[in-house]
Amino acid sequence: MITTDQKHHLSIAPILAALVFFFLLLLFGGLWVLANVSMRGTATLPNGAIVDISAGAGGFSVAENSGSTKIGIAGRDFEFDASTIVVDGVAVGAIDDSVKQISLTANRDGVTLIYGGKTIALPD
Repeated sequence: MITTDQKHHLSIAPILAALVFFFLLLLFGGLWVLANVSMRGTATLPNGAIVDISAGAGGFSVAENSGSTKIGIAGRDFEFDASTIVVDGVAVGAIDDSVKQISLTANRDGVTLIYGGKTIALPD
């Protein structure tokens, strides 16, 4: 039998634990989304070749002119003109007009340039 002198106390601990769990779940979920965000796009080179670009949350920039295409990705600067591929001011290869598909990918290991099916070594 319950008397009027007895009071029911609702424990706040389970409620606080649930709130902390919820906020931690939101935090880690948001961090996971940011870590797995991928931005994709394309750029067209002066010779008509298409560069497929895939970057993480940092994104990329593209400037297409009649004589060159500049792509900034993961702190690296790529420039493709009518004859040369230049990375961070260093020529790394020649443009081959028969190559029409190029891939530029940034991930946690750095940037990878695949040109004509071959991975191009980038300057350090």
